[in-house]
Amino acid sequence: MDNNFIEELLNHPYEEKSIKSLRGEFWIEEVFTNKNNHIDGEIRSGIHGDDLLNGSVEIHIDIEKFKNEHHARFGYLEVPSRISNHGIGTTLMLSVIDIIKAFKEFYSVGETVSVSGWLSTSDKQNGNWNKSVPLYEKIGYLANVESNFTIKNDENHYTAEDFLRISNDDGSIIYLI
Repeated sequence: MDNNFIEELLNHPYEEKSIKSLRGEFWIEEVFTNKNNHIDGEIRSGIHGDDLLNGSVEIHIDIEKFKNEHHARFGYLEVPSRISNHGIGTTLMLSVIDIIKAFKEFYSVGETVSVSGWLSTSDKQNGNWNKSVPLYEKIGYLANVESNFTIKNDENHYTAEDFLRISNDDGSIIYLI
């Protein structure tokens, strides 16, 4: 994503805009819509040569909140088990961080932007946290951005290991970009 793509997105409200690219052995498709200065997008990625199986993640940027409060969200990182552990989740989350960096540059935001994603206890109960929480922490390391975890109604910030050990409630992963 670059400034031209962002300008096209902003200048054509309610019109779906997409861009496709390759990142190593993966294809990436970014699809966005500007709805009253609220950018809703989905990023899909899969192994190059296989267009049928892919993972996806949502991204949500309220432009005013982004510029003034320096916050954005992502949601529903999903990778089918048949293609999990191949780097698709990593590729998707690194793309989320790259998009936030592009919007920071476009709007000349010098302050740190926090990007959060919800961690549901239903994912803890089905075992998904054992994969997703360490992955989210790894993404922060790979992208060279700070990451931490919070627990609902708790002001503290935790490492992935501490979050997994003590959390019995919904939480969030937060990247500081």
